[in-house]
Amino acid sequence: MSLTVTIRTLTCAACERRLEAGLFKGPVLKQLAATGGACATCGRTLFDVVVVKTMVGVERPGLGEVVVAGAFGYIHGSTTYTFEHVYELAGIEGEELIGRFNAGAEAVVDWISDLRKAQARDNLEPGKEICLSCGEIFTIGRAGYTTEGYCSPACRKKLNPQAASAPSVDAAPGKPIPCRKCAKPVKPRPGARCFHCGTALALTE
Repeated sequence: MSLTVTIRTLTCAACERRLEAGLFKGPVLKQLAATGGACATCGRTLFDVVVVKTMVGVERPGLGEVVVAGAFGYIHGSTTYTFEHVYELAGIEGEELIGRFNAGAEAVVDWISDLRKAQARDNLEPGKEICLSCGEIFTIGRAGYTTEGYCSPACRKKLNPQAASAPSVDAAPGKPIPCRKCAKPVKPRPGARCFHCGTALALTE
């Protein structure tokens, strides 16, 4: 599997001047580097970017397929497949863009993933929460580890090693505990959520 990441278009967020890859202009990143990460028209440094991630792989035939193909007198070759994904990023500093892309394709993909997660965290949908351990976004269930603020049992155990021996939700004490977000007292119960702010309660704290 090969991975490539390229910039399809780069548009200045201020004057909307667009850079595109071309035969004589060269790659967009090279054009941006030539101006020190700034727009050649207005000198601003924020850009809206369209990034294309391309993955190319080769699927080779299995032994059974080769045997069957040979029996019928034809050659069963490898199959090449391509996956392409387009990302639209807004308000990216020119110098940061140059540095990220110079770090390699995998580093760029990780960076874009972090940007998208950060955006999702800032705009959490109803029923979603951020894991107390790894920071991933997950869907809150009606019971179990998700009601305690973890995306998986592994994350729950990682942050709270006593979780395996901790009492179950049903056995949680009846006295009020402070909400981990707004600190207001809430009585714990199975699938409990703070009725002040709606945050899931971590009953094993």
